Amino acid sequence: MKLKGIIAVLFLTAASVQTAWAQEGMLVWRNGKFVSFHIDEVDSIQFVNSFHDVKREYVDLGLPSGTLWATCNIGADSPEGYGDYFAWGETSTKADYSWGTYKYCNGTNTTITKYCTNSSYGYVDNKKELEAMDDAATANWGEDWQMPSYEQMLELIDDSYTRTVFKEQHGIFGRQIISKSNGNSIFLPGGGYYYGTSLHSVDSIGYYWTRTIAISSGIKSGGLDARAMYFTSGKIGEGPGWTDGNRPHGRSVRAVRKED
Repeated sequence: MKLKGIIAVLFLTAASVQTAWAQEGMLVWRNGKFVSFHIDEVDSIQFVNSFHDVKREYVDLGLPSGTLWATCNIGADSPEGYGDYFAWGETSTKADYSWGTYKYCNGTNTTITKYCTNSSYGYVDNKKELEAMDDAATANWGEDWQMPSYEQMLELIDDSYTRTVFKEQHGIFGRQIISKSNGNSIFLPGGGYYYGTSLHSVDSIGYYWTRTIAISSGIKSGGLDARAMYFTSGKIGEGPGWTDGNRPHGRSVRAVRKED
């Protein structure tokens, strides 16, 4: 029986047993800390999903599409938190971000099994955008969220609608994207990226996946790569631009509200 099931049974048993003495309970965490309680104080026990049942905040940047952007990365609880790193098309973190461990290939970059438009890289299914089951935002935050499309990310960094500035926020370096129409903004931390088992370029570069594969980037077109936005976070450096990153690399995800 799983731990939470055991806890629930113990609570229900304690609540149903009538004794002459005070019934005391205690929950002990793995770090040794504990919470004690009197059984008469317990009304019910509820287990909630820590991702889906949390109200997530988002910002209206006044963009023409109406896209609403989350205020923090998937896996973070603050705007400056790096959050989790995901291989493109995978929905959980892992220790090794390489082709050998990538979900949608048979161990190499020429054996892709999903999201491919070029037979040089594997099985051609002509899927160009992630399905909900493979979307890290949807899988972790629920059906109201998804990873941005290439078009949505392109709009976000279009200087017709927004401006970007270097910013240090609570000791974290990144880029603030500010709406030209309403002044609202989001902060994107420079969390770097995972390649293999190593984390690179933290605090100096930000890489953010879209849900769109790269289909027109020369030799790497057709599914080997996926579209990603990048920036350097220093005072002197490049603002947001584009890179077509290898799908197994672990990169940050900033979600958008799913359109109705």
